[in-house]
Amino acid sequence: MTDDLKARPNEQTFDLDYANVDITNDLMFSTVMQDEALCIELLEYLLPLQPGRKIDRLEYRQFDSDASEGSSQSASDGTAQTQKTMLGYFGQRGVRLDVFVDDGETVYDLEMQTTSNAALPQRSRLIQSHMDISQLQRGAQYDELRPSFVIFICKFDPFGDDLYRYTFRNMCDELKDKPLDDGTCKLFFNTAGHIGDIPPRLKELLTYMNDTHTYPVGESKNDLIRKLDAAVNETKMKPVWRDAFMMYQMKQREAELRGEVKGRAEGREENAIETAKRMLQEALPVDMIVRISGLPLTEVNALKAQMAH
Repeated sequence: MTDDLKARPNEQTFDLDYANVDITNDLMFSTVMQDEALCIELLEYLLPLQPGRKIDRLEYRQFDSDASEGSSQSASDGTAQTQKTMLGYFGQRGVRLDVFVDDGETVYDLEMQTTSNAALPQRSRLIQSHMDISQLQRGAQYDELRPSFVIFICKFDPFGDDLYRYTFRNMCDELKDKPLDDGTCKLFFNTAGHIGDIPPRLKELLTYMNDTHTYPVGESKNDLIRKLDAAVNETKMKPVWRDAFMMYQMKQREAELRGEVKGRAEGREENAIETAKRMLQEALPVDMIVRISGLPLTEVNALKAQMAH
């Protein structure tokens, strides 16, 4: 931790109000989704499955950038599995997959997104590449890559058209009805959407996720909503999850403070350069510019040479 961070310990406070944590918190979402039955039910709500297609079982998988391959994990090892999932939040990796599962026919990635991010399409591309690499590292050939879904549940409109759901598949520009048939699909759900033909039960689920604190769960006939809400409440009471949540909040705050320190340092550097440039324009002595701006002599001389051309 930098000296700047150590000097302001009072700024490292974080919100440990467990009561306000809901299913849209990504740590909570990842934990609750370790319940195989709940995860299957949510996937069946979200996915455009063919008639009669059911997900019978899931294999939980994890892709770490420091591992040689995607590792498979059983969904039945309880607390140990949940702890491993939560600890993954604090490791260093190229991309963190919230919920990465495999039903034997198709692979799925489920992501909860609460803040708007302009690079969301690029993130979905990175996630797709990790999912494909994981399959190949497990011995598959290119033509054996199985269908995959990258699914984002967003508490904002990711594309600005007020749709409940945005579905993307690869198509030919010249032949609009010619799909690439690479087996990939990216789904973005907008919990605040109003437009689109989706099942009523999915519409109600999105409404619940959009504002869980005011949604009348007790009056809902949607079984999945009641199950998710109960799972969240149960999880919040577990000491292991509370400890992980505290660590998660600490890591987030430290990252924010580092960003603030870096931003301030960059701002000071930019101000010093602008000051030096103005002083050079006034033909002030170089040694005076060094003393006032705080820039090294070599940098001031380099600015002087640059401005002379």
